Amino acid sequence: MRQEFPEALRTLFAGAIYPEEGSLLYQIVMNYLPDIILETGTGYSTLFLAQATQDAQYGQVFSVDSDGSRGTRLASLLVNYGLTCHLIQGTIPDVINTVQLPIVDNFLAVVDSDHATEHVLLELEAIEQKATGNLIILGHDAYHDTRAGDAYKQFALARGLPVAFIPTKRTPLVRHAFGFAIIVKQIYGVW
Repeated sequence: MRQEFPEALRTLFAGAIYPEEGSLLYQIVMNYLPDIILETGTGYSTLFLAQATQDAQYGQVFSVDSDGSRGTRLASLLVNYGLTCHLIQGTIPDVINTVQLPIVDNFLAVVDSDHATEHVLLELEAIEQKATGNLIILGHDAYHDTRAGDAYKQFALARGLPVAFIPTKRTPLVRHAFGFAIIVKQIYGVW
């Protein structure tokens, strides 16, 4: 059963998601049951992802961040809450080329690191190389940072995929708000 993570924990991670966004991530994992979750931008969100895989008794979380101190802070929290996650220091393009992720049917990517258009596009392209099956991409701060939103639109358009922008419960329906971009690429089967 999902634990409550005090909002005070989010202060340990600059730019962290809000608790209701963490609940959304948790629900997506519980409903989609991805084999692999690859997260860019280790932090408060990682707790929700790890909790969901534990509760579902299914899937693995790989969280990547170029700032090793974020992983160090998170590692102790994971132990305190009895959760597991593979913490990796580096960038997604480097990790994709060096870390052996299993080939899986259902892949979830949670993208929340550098929000510059070029960086987001590099991450999305690297993730796409590893995701050989069904893929859901959740991009955080897609409304907050229009450069990131543009990257998701460019990526989806180039592949003929749909993209949706969903503001979170905490923010109004405006262009500059916190929220998620969602891209779904179904290769085969039903989830």
